[in-house]
Amino acid sequence: MIPNVVEVAKAAGVSRSTASRALSGHPHVNPKTRTKVLEAAAAMGYRVNLMATALRGGHSRLIGLVITNLVNASLQTITQVIQAEAQKHGYQVLLGVTEGDAQNEARIVETLVDHRVDGLILMGSDANTERTNGYVRGGLPVVNLIRRPAGSLAPSVLPDNYESTYQATRYLVSLGHRDIAYIGGPMEVASGNERYSGFAAALAESGVAVHQELVLRGAFDPEFGSQAMAQLLGKRTAYTALLVANHEAIFGVLPQLVDAGINLPQELSLVGIEDVPWFTAWRPPITVVDISPAAVAIAAFDTLLHQIQKESPENAPILRPGVKLEVRGSCAPVQNVELHQGSKAMIQQA
Repeated sequence: MIPNVVEVAKAAGVSRSTASRALSGHPHVNPKTRTKVLEAAAAMGYRVNLMATALRGGHSRLIGLVITNLVNASLQTITQVIQAEAQKHGYQVLLGVTEGDAQNEARIVETLVDHRVDGLILMGSDANTERTNGYVRGGLPVVNLIRRPAGSLAPSVLPDNYESTYQATRYLVSLGHRDIAYIGGPMEVASGNERYSGFAAALAESGVAVHQELVLRGAFDPEFGSQAMAQLLGKRTAYTALLVANHEAIFGVLPQLVDAGINLPQELSLVGIEDVPWFTAWRPPITVVDISPAAVAIAAFDTLLHQIQKESPENAPILRPGVKLEVRGSCAPVQNVELHQGSKAMIQQA
């Protein structure tokens, strides 16, 4: 059986109230008494009941982190950094993964709130904005992560989605590419639209048209990437470059290119959005625009901590850490290659 505070007090030879104050870190406890209580608690295996503390109006020292998946390498980094930052400040993280399902998201958030978390860092959807706004109005600190649902009352920390694809496209155009295919996120998600807008704007500034038949947008998963790349390989419209703005999709794109025998960058220049350590080990290494996930994570945690501590936010309601183009070997100046000819040959062989 887990000992209670009364038993700890008896073992330490102090009153229940003194033991409770010592265990909770109350400043007005004699240091020697505090040490005696803590040693007795440790010897007995006593643990503070955080739920009870939270119900009495204190803090649970728990933070809820809700994300869509752990396939995305940026989300893996964000999760690790938020956990590390939380521990530095005496908090622990409860993680929920929604798989992009709005109902699952709602259930996870409700469970975290029921466990009296001190705040939420949420990669949420428009479907649950009113629910989340209700928690914000009730005084629960909330920070939007990666996405900013329409009408949300919570501050947001977002990657600079527009700038990421804008830089990637400008780089491809600087290499002479004019026929650029695009694989991106779904239209109903803000990040998907922001990234497409950056792509389209960079082309427009350069006087280059968007080939809509070469634009494919869909779910954030490798299967969609595989399907999208298969469609592009069968297109009759020639293209010399590909921008994969849907990070999860690139894990389906790369195997398709290998199977089709497409040589990077001789036959196709490729740029991805969001980095992964093993992209540098791919042959050739994959050029990417890194969205600075560690900076996003630190900004999100700091923004939440300011709310928990009831301090005035030092930052704007929407924060966008910078992005960085990482030039590697998957891109080259434009070549007179019609990729669809190679893909048609592959289809005929199949």
